[in-house]
Amino acid sequence: MMSVENVSQVSGMELNEREKFILHLTHSLIGIADGYEVKHVIDHIRKNRCRNLTTDEIIDLTSAIKMELILGKTIWEEY
Repeated sequence: MMSVENVSQVSGMELNEREKFILHLTHSLIGIADGYEVKHVIDHIRKNRCRNLTTDEIIDLTSAIKMELILGKTIWEEY
């Protein structure tokens, strides 16, 4: 089994904070139960994995993700 330390060596790259935020938010949203507030998920991700993202960056990023999901909805409807 590959160790955590070797992952970036194998791939030759590492995720930046924006990419980590997108990954963790998307992963979390897949499993969110009804009524669970997304804000709590965002705060948890920010606190534990993306400490350097500013509030404005998170707002911009979540807006961009939301827009992409809205615009990309048709590809899933056709699938």
